[in-house]
Amino acid sequence: SKSTWPDSIKAVGAGSLVGNEVHSAGGISGAGVTGNVLKTNAVIPEDPYASLPTPPMSAGERCDYGDINASGTIKLEPGYYCGSINISGNKTFVTMNPGVYVIVGGIFKVTNSATVTGAGVTIITEPRATSRGWIGANFDIGSQSFVTLSAPTTGAYAGVALFSDRRQFTVAGWYEAHRILGGANTSITGAVYLPGGNL
Repeated sequence: SKSTWPDSIKAVGAGSLVGNEVHSAGGISGAGVTGNVLKTNAVIPEDPYASLPTPPMSAGERCDYGDINASGTIKLEPGYYCGSINISGNKTFVTMNPGVYVIVGGIFKVTNSATVTGAGVTIITEPRATSRGWIGANFDIGSQSFVTLSAPTTGAYAGVALFSDRRQFTVAGWYEAHRILGGANTSITGAVYLPGGNL
């Protein structure tokens, strides 16, 4: 973490972060943060994902899908979602087919015991232009949800599972808040790269 705050990296309650090496330009707090190496007040190297490509910010250039309110047993396809993907309900089972999902000016939201699985998936949130200015996008995984995602092993986004467009702060003027709530049964295999927001 490049943040210099005392709780730049923090785990509370039942939350945990396990890493081989955990480095913070500020502090590390909470017993849930563990690793072979924990470094505070560290010199943080340059962004290792600086060359990661970002999709074009949508001002109407591309929309494959609008808002999705998923319930029941369904499959989602990769592409541009201009709006939100809302997945909710204990009888909802969503499979995300492999590929890149771009959430434009909306929320990737999972709530109320819904189950989501996806192998070879990258989900990107990015801002959208409107008549009132730019709208940001974020991730919101609620309590008691069951989410299992793994990143692609090849291609431009190999190893990256969640990516918040680094330009959100530039155009929208604020950092997006991304949430994975307590009690969420979430397993994410791959990088969670959120330069345009807070987790």
